[in-house]
Amino acid sequence: MIRKDLATFVQANRNDHIIRAQAGLRSGYSTLEHIYIIKQLFEKSKEYDVTFYCCFLDYSKAFDTIEHEKIWQALKNQGIENKYIRILKNICDNSETKIKPEKEGKEIKIERGLRQGDSLSPQLFTAILKEVFRQLDWEQCGLSINGENLSNLRFAIDLIISSSTGKGLQAMLNDLLRESSKMGLDINTLKTKAMANNIARTYSDQ
Repeated sequence: MIRKDLATFVQANRNDHIIRAQAGLRSGYSTLEHIYIIKQLFEKSKEYDVTFYCCFLDYSKAFDTIEHEKIWQALKNQGIENKYIRILKNICDNSETKIKPEKEGKEIKIERGLRQGDSLSPQLFTAILKEVFRQLDWEQCGLSINGENLSNLRFAIDLIISSSTGKGLQAMLNDLLRESSKMGLDINTLKTKAMANNIARTYSDQ
């Protein structure tokens, strides 16, 4: 119960917890919103004769690789008070596993990764992902829509990044790979797919 209460608290008290780009791990949101947005982007880019590139990405074993110290720093940067971070840290620091090749096993302290199925894990992962995007200088990247730039959409560990040029998309992908690796996150290359509308020229031409 305490984990569930803490998860609710973290979600409610991160000073940037409402992220329009993130539809996953949020009550009342689903993949339908993002599917509709992508569909509209393809249709409107064709209607207005503009190029549109996007890349679909997925993190590989995302919950298994995050370093705990990165989580605490991310929560601090996002407005969670130190006393609550200490509680979360105490919970995670007391997590241990034991390997028993024979009859006896040595306890090993777990210093990275989040428990699958734990009510805290989605909120802690969201904090890490938010920290990745905080480090990206993407204010001028993406597609300009009504005076705002749309650079990415997120649903839990699944991401979509977008650009009006192939070179721009590649630069954004390089940035994302760099900042993600700093947090212990690796992109699953087998699930990474790029798309472009019919108007877009090849990347080498952009």
